[in-house]
Amino acid sequence: IMKKWLVAHRGAPNEAKENTLSAFAEAKKYPIGYIEFDVHVTKDDVAIIHHDPEIKGRSIAKSTYAELLVTDPELAHFEDVVLTNNGQPLIVELKSSGAAPHVALYLSTHPKSLATSFMDTELISLSHLDIAKSRMLLAQHKHPIGLIKKAKRHNFGGVTVNKWYLTPSFYFRARRNHLAVFVYTVNSPHWARFMRIMFPNALICTDRPDIL
Repeated sequence: IMKKWLVAHRGAPNEAKENTLSAFAEAKKYPIGYIEFDVHVTKDDVAIIHHDPEIKGRSIAKSTYAELLVTDPELAHFEDVVLTNNGQPLIVELKSSGAAPHVALYLSTHPKSLATSFMDTELISLSHLDIAKSRMLLAQHKHPIGLIKKAKRHNFGGVTVNKWYLTPSFYFRARRNHLAVFVYTVNSPHWARFMRIMFPNALICTDRPDIL
């Protein structure tokens, strides 16, 4: 049975290197709703999949795709991820400036997929490229104070929050403001079961789609 609420965090990092095509392929063996991953943009304007702004000490923003590929031969190109996951809904996290045009091209033809970012400027850039704000989740950056108010002010569709900050009060206020809630990262089946009871509409991100 498909679990539409279950989000594979950077693929299935317990079974393959995170944020790689192999990790995404492993994740699709399970009844997930989405695969979540991170997008950075290189010096030569190539969208790549990586969590941190550096790869083995080399700045992504100051390096070309070819240079980074030498550093990490498993480095995934955003277009390759799109091609190999055409029927799988994705949650794309925009991690650097300039990611919006790349992601907008994908989102415009994949209406079930979503975008998230702690950079509200990138989400606004998506909206200027005709992507509905209802498909955007404003992510927590450090402490989530004011996150709900900021998401509502910009008319974003939801918020992305760390599991340690998802309280009944936060969830109630978000839902009262008609905001979706995306929580990360939950790797315990017992905790996930509790969250499904307490926060029934939340999307739950996990490193362990195999056990959730």
